[in-house]
Amino acid sequence: MAATTTIDPKWRNSVRPLGNSTEECPTDYLLSNFDAQSADLKREHELFIEQVLAKILRNNEEVRLHLTGRAGGPGANGGTLAERRVDSVVRLLRGLGIPPEPFIVSELPRRPLQPQSEPSAKPGPGEEQAVELRVLIPPRLRVVLKDADRVRNYALVIDVIRDALSPLAKRAGRELRIVQGHHEYGELELVFEAGDRGTRPPNETMIFGNGDGSVFVATCEELRVGGGPRLPSPTAHYIDPAKVDYVSAVVRVFDPDEPEFAKFVGNIAVHEIGHLIGLEHSTGLDSFMTETVRQLLSQGRSKTDMRRVLAGSMSFRSDHARRIVCAMRTGFYPGGASVKDHGEAPR
Repeated sequence: MAATTTIDPKWRNSVRPLGNSTEECPTDYLLSNFDAQSADLKREHELFIEQVLAKILRNNEEVRLHLTGRAGGPGANGGTLAERRVDSVVRLLRGLGIPPEPFIVSELPRRPLQPQSEPSAKPGPGEEQAVELRVLIPPRLRVVLKDADRVRNYALVIDVIRDALSPLAKRAGRELRIVQGHHEYGELELVFEAGDRGTRPPNETMIFGNGDGSVFVATCEELRVGGGPRLPSPTAHYIDPAKVDYVSAVVRVFDPDEPEFAKFVGNIAVHEIGHLIGLEHSTGLDSFMTETVRQLLSQGRSKTDMRRVLAGSMSFRSDHARRIVCAMRTGFYPGGASVKDHGEAPR
């Protein structure tokens, strides 16, 4: 499935965008191509409902789903068949664990909406007897930070996330709200975990998050860089091993008490939100989705370089920004669920 759309190309004969939806970021859909006089869902309908619709409803309890059955065309048997088809959708969603509260069923039958891709065309074959689905996305997008107070100056972490996401939420027609609290609920959730406090060699791979919404704070604290032995003079060609000063060989990049450390963790947090939304890694040291630390360590960068880049200003690639806007507009995050189902975070 393409990252910018909620409709798999394989479903196109049975699932289409509708009304004011855009082709890439639809919120209104049409389930069509039912067998004549049948309310049974096709396999394409079921896959769309299981892989997209249920995920949107499960991820945000404030989302509402407006269902309307079409009953036009010859031999449609009026509203009865339309109601049965709507009921088939509702029963499948209920079987997938979606409670009845989000469902809004309109009066039947009603005049069909036109497909977005063909605004002046008549309904295609099978579209006069179909089910219209309208996903009603709430105006506020809640991002919850659980245990963010593990980071001193965590208000700066919030500032970094807000600066990165608020303009994109506005483009999606929504208002970003960031909430800090362990028992809060949000559409996107991050958990700031204690992580691994063991020291590591300066060039060993360090995991700052695992792509499911976890941010490992202690691992961020333990980020170190190799400084090398201190030479007795800039022109020295020989170093007596017994006189080498290794004090500066492995040093922490950040002090956990300083504001720059909180900015670094904020950049890591935005990176992990990107993975929740479904973004892959990118190149460029100033990109939120770059594997920045690994690149810097492999290049033997200094502590000064590490601090300047890791706590510095970052941005999303233009194609990544478009995909984030699309995800926010549709409520569909291909990257997977956040850690909201993982229970209590370790303390």
